[in-house]
Amino acid sequence: MIGLVIGIVGRGDVVTRGSHCELVSLFLETKMPDHAQHCILDDGERIIENIMGIIIDQPEFAVLAPEMREILTFNVFGGKFWRGIFLYDTAKAILGDAFTPEHHDACALVAYAAEIIQAAFLVADDVMDAAVTRRGRPCWYKRPEIGLRAVNDAFLLESVALAVIGHVEDHHGLGATLTRVVQRVVRCTEMGQMMDINWTVGQDDVIFDSPSTAMERCTSIHTCKTSYYTFYMPLALGQLLGTALSTPSHPVSSSITTEVAVALPPVTVLLGRIFQIQDDVMDIFTPSEVLGKIGTDVQDGKCSWPLAVALADIHAAGESGLADLATLKECINTDGDDATARVREIYQRRGISEKFDVEVAQLAGEARARAGELSETMQTRVEAVLGKMIGRKW
Repeated sequence: MIGLVIGIVGRGDVVTRGSHCELVSLFLETKMPDHAQHCILDDGERIIENIMGIIIDQPEFAVLAPEMREILTFNVFGGKFWRGIFLYDTAKAILGDAFTPEHHDACALVAYAAEIIQAAFLVADDVMDAAVTRRGRPCWYKRPEIGLRAVNDAFLLESVALAVIGHVEDHHGLGATLTRVVQRVVRCTEMGQMMDINWTVGQDDVIFDSPSTAMERCTSIHTCKTSYYTFYMPLALGQLLGTALSTPSHPVSSSITTEVAVALPPVTVLLGRIFQIQDDVMDIFTPSEVLGKIGTDVQDGKCSWPLAVALADIHAAGESGLADLATLKECINTDGDDATARVREIYQRRGISEKFDVEVAQLAGEARARAGELSETMQTRVEAVLGKMIGRKW
């Protein structure tokens, strides 16, 4: 974990150089304790160097190697690393006792590719949202030497991920099995991002008069922008990769491809909705020093879950809810701590926390029921994912 922490920062400061021990300590402080010792993080320096060997594949690219390494290390590390870990652990569970060091290398590379895709989305999202902080430090584009170059860096990160996945597919004779999944997931996520932008308050204010529209839009955003790349992608890639590596001389069976294409998506949509509802609630209620970023859903006019639930409650209250409705219209998509505080007070008074607990329990129950249609191994993986999410603190 030594080389890859160059440029990684802690508590909002940029660290460009330092002793190995200091840098490792800063990196581990940004990680969740239960993930700090996961093997794909402990092996991170070697994996990054393997990725560099894959992408610096033309003599002309060599001059860009230091910058590419910095783009990767700054933007890939510092988060929960859930996508990579979910993918790796799923593939490893399928391989079981047959898991080898060669399997580790393949699974770790694809796991890092999933995290690199996440990094690409975050870099672009921060630019579009004019965000200030990410993971407890200034956003990548906020670095003086980066600026709007971050747009191209997001493109680069996505192309790096596809190159890494293509390398594993070629090395293990997988065809384009994994790439096709990733391409669809990227398209779904980018469509979800467009929904998120188009349906902000100020662009389209119909949600104030139609709480059902607010919830429909919120659910569509959660499904498309979050569910596919956060849960479907790592679980589908892990299942396909683990299965392919376990039977290298045979194509993945139709039963597995059908499970991945038909039975898995509804489960991961429910997981994604739980995850994004949590994020929406954390954005308004969790202090920025705990959240790792400054919550801006109110200022940005996002069609978030707390807003959709509050609007439904307000409309159900009839005339007694008109004052709160007027306040939300005034404060949503308005800068300033006062506007956010007034919105938060409405959410608290209207029991968003209690409604959150009920909603998460209901969605988790639905996810477990739908997971019953999956193989036993995948049911276990879904339960492990739920365990991580239900324990999230806000």
